[in-house]
Amino acid sequence: MREALIILAVLFILLALTAFKYRRQIKTIIGVTRAIRNAATRGIPQPPRIEEPINSGTLVSCTKCGTWVPENAAIKFGAKTFFCTDTCLQSSIRSV
Repeated sequence: MREALIILAVLFILLALTAFKYRRQIKTIIGVTRAIRNAATRGIPQPPRIEEPINSGTLVSCTKCGTWVPENAAIKFGAKTFFCTDTCLQSSIRSV
């Protein structure tokens, strides 16, 4: 048991001396590893994804400009009159 402790102590001292001698190289290796890890986690910035439901309902045509929009996103004005945006609604009201 005593011999094993002496061997472990000698190995620890050799490891400590080696680490002290090559501390600059070890520091460089750690820095490069961190830079690679940071670059891998960041990656290439991607544009944000626009999540749209697969089945967004029936499409209706805007009365003013003719743009097709989902019925649940359109502004309903009357039974069969739809507008794509508030701007189209306002301009349609002004022109009347």
